[in-house]
Amino acid sequence: MSVFTKYRRNMSIDWGIDAKEFPFIKCSDIEERDMLEETIPIFGIFTTPDTGYGEGCIVILDKELLSLPQRYLPEFRDYMDDPEVVEVIKSHKAGIRVTTFVSNKYKKKGYDIEFVEI
Repeated sequence: MSVFTKYRRNMSIDWGIDAKEFPFIKCSDIEERDMLEETIPIFGIFTTPDTGYGEGCIVILDKELLSLPQRYLPEFRDYMDDPEVVEVIKSHKAGIRVTTFVSNKYKKKGYDIEFVEI
């Protein structure tokens, strides 16, 4: 862990939700629930430290934590450093839409996330 990590503002955002007992789900779980392209309310976002597989991106849903691909890390950091975005999320006016795509490079299904105001 870098000594500079402690200076990230996003490490101290209090979303007002106790999510310690929330189970983790993946984007494929959203697909299995037939919720693709639906707007799903979110209640917070955070990153997890690198434990050997790289940092993680987590979205707090209603009673669950959704793990997102690492490619969203720069976007997460921007959102968590933006007071306006943080306020929209805290006021429960934010959501995500999950869609699928097929990777030309890897020839397999992947997931895209779009953040939206609701």
